[in-house]
Parts: sequence; structure tokens; C-alpha cells
Amino acid sequence: RDQSAETVGTSRSVTKVFKSHTNFIMMVLKDSQQGMAFFKKHKILVLDCSSSLPNSIRVSIGNEQQNKKLIAKIEELGFEIK
Repeated sequence: RDQSAETVGTSRSVTKVFKSHTNFIMMVLKDSQQGMAFFKKHKILVLDCSSSLPNSIRVSIGNEQQNKKLIAKIEELGFEIK
């Protein structure tokens, strides 16, 4: 979880990552709607939290394989959101 959060925080599309002691990572994106669509397209479970904090989403994390997929897609997302 900690490694995933650190890696996610280096993406150009992510402006903030919140520390978590749970099975999800909450982050603020440059464009949360585009990010939501991107993650759903790649079958990554996300929750729009923009009603509480603008442009924020919550991404569920799981096993090592799922976390690797999340990190790869976050890096890909950085190139799609400019």
C-alpha cells in the first residue's frame, strides 16, 4: 500500500495522495472525471469523492498483481491527462 501510494504520487496527473491505513488510496487528480473514466475503462475500482474534495477519487487496492496494474495505469494516465 505505501509503495503504491508513493508511486502514484509521482504521476503528472496526480496532484496529491493522502496517507492511508486502509485498502484504498485517496488522491486528487488534475481532472477527476477523465481519471474516473480512464480507470473504469481499465476495470479498476474507483469512487468519485469530488463532492467532498474537488477532483478527488478513491482507488481500491488489492493484492500485488492488482497494485502493479494500478501503478502501470496511473503512469499511463499521466500521459493522457495534460
